[in-house]
Amino acid sequence: IVEYHYARNSYTLTWNLDGGTITTAGTTAGQVKYGAPLKAPTVEKTNFQFKSWTPAVPETMPADAATYTAQWTPVYTVTWLANGQEFHTQTAVEGTALDLPDSEPDAATYACNDKVFVGWTENQISGSTNTKPADLFTSKSGTLTANKTYYAVFATAEGVASTDYTKITDINNLTDGNYVIAYGYNTITPSIILKATTKNETTL
Repeated sequence: IVEYHYARNSYTLTWNLDGGTITTAGTTAGQVKYGAPLKAPTVEKTNFQFKSWTPAVPETMPADAATYTAQWTPVYTVTWLANGQEFHTQTAVEGTALDLPDSEPDAATYACNDKVFVGWTENQISGSTNTKPADLFTSKSGTLTANKTYYAVFATAEGVASTDYTKITDINNLTDGNYVIAYGYNTITPSIILKATTKNETTL
């Protein structure tokens, strides 16, 4: 029987976390002997989901220095607000199908009495412009590609729902004085509802 004894070379092993952090102990790193078992770390990164290591991590240390880089998939949140209150939310990785709310916000529940829900808009509506939201929609398809916020649009119960709109923002964030949250769209003399800090209504 012939036995060979030799000193194994050691090589540098590096984990490139790409902004992430290691959450487990016992990770193989630093100077590692050729052929030694490798244990990849468990990692995490805010607003991302771990995908893989590049290149793929072998079971044992190769005969050369090695660097393995974490690959991440973004995680996005889509929020649906009704009068400043969260109505529906979806948090998922990039590419997940958009989850449209399966119900409509009730106007009375969100302090919009005598109004009806007419759709959603991506553009937050202010009280300064009497303009119908350009992107008003009641159905929407697609995938998550960024953080998004959609806002409920309510219309006065009277009139044509497609042209008579109500602007809604968070009534809890009112400052001193009156704040316009509702009016008729595309009318000569819009019906304006003013909300004061006391939340008393005055119709002009």
